[in-house]
Amino acid sequence: MYSAMSQSETVLSEQLHTLKLRFAEQLEAKIQVLAGRWSALGGTLEDSDALHDLELLAHNLAGAGATFGYASVSETARALENIFSRALDPASSQEINPSARIGHLIERLIRAASTPSEPVAMGGKLARGKSETGRDQRLIFLVDDDREQASLLAEGIRHFGYEVRVFASPRGIETALARSRPDLVLMDIIFPEGPSYGLECVTAISDPQVWGIPLIFMSSRDDFEARLAAVRAGASDYFQKPADPIKLIERIDQLTAVNQPEPYRILVVEDDETLAEAYALALRGSGMTVEIVSEPREITRCLDEFDAELILMDLYLPRCSGLDLAKVIRQQEAYTSVPIVFLSTEGRLDRQMLAMSLGGDDFLTKPIRPDYLVASVFSRVQRARVLRSFMVKDSMTGALNHANILESLRSEVARASRSGGRFAFALIDIDLFKTVNDTYGHPTGDRVIKSLARLLQQRLRRTDVIGRYGGEEFALILPDTEATQAHEVVDALRGCFEAIRQSAGSQEFAVTFSAGVATYPQFENAGSITEAADKALYLAKNRGRNQVVLAG
Repeated sequence: MYSAMSQSETVLSEQLHTLKLRFAEQLEAKIQVLAGRWSALGGTLEDSDALHDLELLAHNLAGAGATFGYASVSETARALENIFSRALDPASSQEINPSARIGHLIERLIRAASTPSEPVAMGGKLARGKSETGRDQRLIFLVDDDREQASLLAEGIRHFGYEVRVFASPRGIETALARSRPDLVLMDIIFPEGPSYGLECVTAISDPQVWGIPLIFMSSRDDFEARLAAVRAGASDYFQKPADPIKLIERIDQLTAVNQPEPYRILVVEDDETLAEAYALALRGSGMTVEIVSEPREITRCLDEFDAELILMDLYLPRCSGLDLAKVIRQQEAYTSVPIVFLSTEGRLDRQMLAMSLGGDDFLTKPIRPDYLVASVFSRVQRARVLRSFMVKDSMTGALNHANILESLRSEVARASRSGGRFAFALIDIDLFKTVNDTYGHPTGDRVIKSLARLLQQRLRRTDVIGRYGGEEFALILPDTEATQAHEVVDALRGCFEAIRQSAGSQEFAVTFSAGVATYPQFENAGSITEAADKALYLAKNRGRNQVVLAG
């Protein structure tokens, strides 16, 4: 029978829940320690040892808060950590009146600790963090002596979920790198000290640990000598100023990516439970996620719930042959492209060819060595995933295309109906997009669409589903999300998108979007959900645009 959660996952979930409760019990005391040590300094930033201790306290709170359901604690503590870090680094740009801001942030931290950003959840669900991705923010060091341009660029990068620390000079950068390791360094080449000073400073760094950090140079220089010197200095890329912000973000995404590909999902259909577990053990040992079905009647439900990328099926099953079951699967449009690999002791070539003609993609003869099983399944599912991405994704944005976001919505309705769950569906439409195209041209309009797609991909969780619903319209499926929370998430995205500085040549401009949000089970099927979200979007447009409306 189909098993929804393995024993190890259950144990992990219980352990995570226990840790969350423990964190909540200790949080207030940790914040009081930080507040007390700051009070002891009397508002000054002169004692480097004390500042270093405060930086570590803030760092620990920033790293742990969102993990245990306190996203606001992480956000506020991260801001404190940034101030203490800059105060310790003479090369870093300084805030005006940082002491007053520190006091304000500590008060905010105390308030944020009183209630979690979301309830402590069972089941090992990732909490919504500041970057909405379920992982810590990635840190960028930006080194540029043009403070105004550096500030604008840093703000633009932050909108895509990164933390950015700005340095006015590469002097002392090695010290900063030793104290706080970033995920990427973005550095100008030209400084007052010379036209290649940035290159010279990087080349002079002696710490071997630094060389593993991705490095992007950007400069008004576009000569061959500068590019060659950048390569020799270990640069991962080179952008001429003014850099296209979307292309820059895409490259930063690539160089700082920490997410491993999702494990391949394999459904084993085998009536011999011991044998099925042996196959599952081999496949799980290679990092794949495996579910087992021993009863053919369960196949459709399991396919719906598990979203298998490959079916490993015995040719001979009780009460239903593998050939007949394959035909049943192929009758359902959603599963016509899922590879089916037959397993059997059948050695007759004509029977193997028949199996292939009736919907099979490969045939493996029992007994099969575990390493050969893994290699065969891996190569087949790898190709299937690549082909599927071409079929289901929009080529320009990488989001699901219209047909497949609707199919995902229907699947989410089915899952939520069976489990008693809830989710939110949002329709997003870029405001006055025709004016953008008419004013700045279609290539600029395409970049605006890509910037919204990139923002959604960066700021949402892995479990959220993003689709391109139409030309400038996107759809979101937010599992395990209630109406109020969905409104907050989409409205935060709206604010981030509005703040992005779009560009067309030397011109800069801002673009907004409107959105409508509907939730399940308030609306009980895919048709009523999309209709409700569309009506809410229409209201958002009529009420003046640049807002999010919840379907009533």
